Amino acid sequence: MKEFYLKPGSQEWLKARSASKAPAVMGDSAYQSRSSLVKQTATGITEEVDSGTQSRFDNGHRVEALARVIASEIFGEDLKPKPCITDDGYLTANLDGYAKSFIDTIGWEHKDWNEDLAAAVRACILPASHYWQLEQQILVAELDYVLFMVSDGTREKCVWMEYRAVPGRAEKLLAAWKQFDEDVANYQHVDVVQAAVAAPQMALPALTIQVSGSISLRDNLAVFGEQLTSYVAKINKKPETDQDFADLESCVKTLKAAEAALETAESTALAQTSTIDEMRRTVALYKDLARQNRLLVEKLVKGEKENRRAALIRFGQAELSGRIAKIHDSLGIACISVTGDFAGAVKGLKSIASIQSAVNDEVARATIEANAIADRVRINAKALNDSDAKGLFPDFAHVCTKDSEDFVALVAMRIGQRAEADEKRLAAEREKIRAEEERKAQEKIRLEQEAIAKAATPITPAYAIPMQAPSRPVARVIPPANTLASVGRSRPSDSEIIEAIAIHFRVHESLAISWLLEMGLDEATEQMAKEFAA
Repeated sequence: MKEFYLKPGSQEWLKARSASKAPAVMGDSAYQSRSSLVKQTATGITEEVDSGTQSRFDNGHRVEALARVIASEIFGEDLKPKPCITDDGYLTANLDGYAKSFIDTIGWEHKDWNEDLAAAVRACILPASHYWQLEQQILVAELDYVLFMVSDGTREKCVWMEYRAVPGRAEKLLAAWKQFDEDVANYQHVDVVQAAVAAPQMALPALTIQVSGSISLRDNLAVFGEQLTSYVAKINKKPETDQDFADLESCVKTLKAAEAALETAESTALAQTSTIDEMRRTVALYKDLARQNRLLVEKLVKGEKENRRAALIRFGQAELSGRIAKIHDSLGIACISVTGDFAGAVKGLKSIASIQSAVNDEVARATIEANAIADRVRINAKALNDSDAKGLFPDFAHVCTKDSEDFVALVAMRIGQRAEADEKRLAAEREKIRAEEERKAQEKIRLEQEAIAKAATPITPAYAIPMQAPSRPVARVIPPANTLASVGRSRPSDSEIIEAIAIHFRVHESLAISWLLEMGLDEATEQMAKEFAA
């Protein structure tokens, strides 16, 4: 935070992103619309301050100086005005008072006495028309809180409250300023349509009807009236029986006949004076002419205003759709479903200018919301790209707008689910391989057992006498090597010997080997020598 100074009314001052403009930027100002501020900032044109307004400004400065003394006593430090700007020069704030103690750094903001605002301060519920200014002051001046005071400069009418930044509001305010800068850069001047003033209308001539002379009437209205009054008084107003209801139905017919008789008598009497009767019919004609045309014009005005209102709402919807489409193009994905409440924004507004301003503000509000969502999508997309989980989000368009913390948690969860699924798949494959190896081992054992079983039951030739197969082959005398050599044979290899034994006795080679190991070769050699000697 740095101090700065800008001359009031200068172009730099007009374009400065001052805290006092924050409510208008958010569309919550009670004194200036957002559209008006966009135009003022883009063109540099401001309305001239009349003497009455200047007088109110001067009185506000006087009251502020008196209230500063009270605020300084409350805080225990001198509160001095302080203009400040952020280190990057983006936002500014003019503090009515600033002080720093060993504990807190505070700002002071003063507003002239207003009963409604004072009530809000007493309840510690500040309206949006004021808290956005305080949020920017806290952000720019790096304050712990703002002492917000409403007074007329006296202690009798002086209320105050501490305002501290609300989480999330500073981010919304920064997003609103960025959208405001974009709207200022894209501003296109539109001619101001002055409020419609009715064209002068030709006044109709004053209507006068006079009756000259005297009119003599002969009637029995008094007698008729007395009897009708007496008849009405005797009507049963609380029927209970069928007779009562039948009598009342008859009364209806009698009263209707009385009405018709009165109308007929009146018309007959008036018709006897042709000029009065003609006057009545002429008045009725012109009266109907005026009424019919009045209703026609009323419908025309109402219909045309509704058409203009609908056209402005359609314009706002199209403008918002275009802005969201640009955001989707920058993201490369359509995921934002922000809509504007244009009907609610223009509710109760009468003039075309106020409706247009409300539509523009709603477009800006929805655009700010869409941009905030787009920022989250970009953060989430980066987090996804930095992780090893891109293939786990075919539904990214549906979950990319989550809060960043929630999205990171979702990424971690899906990575964990993938690892668990991979482990289950590998375990299943290992189990399959183990089962196959076990099957092969069991098959090998089975074959060996079958071979042993076959060896235990030797096959006897058809011409031989059946005999029991020995448990192992009987050792046979092997002729000396010179005898083998005499017949032209060399010693067979161990494998050939084992194979020959296995084939002969129809056993597995492993069994043949075990038999050979069990043989007493020394005894067999001695026996063979005795046989040859004999």
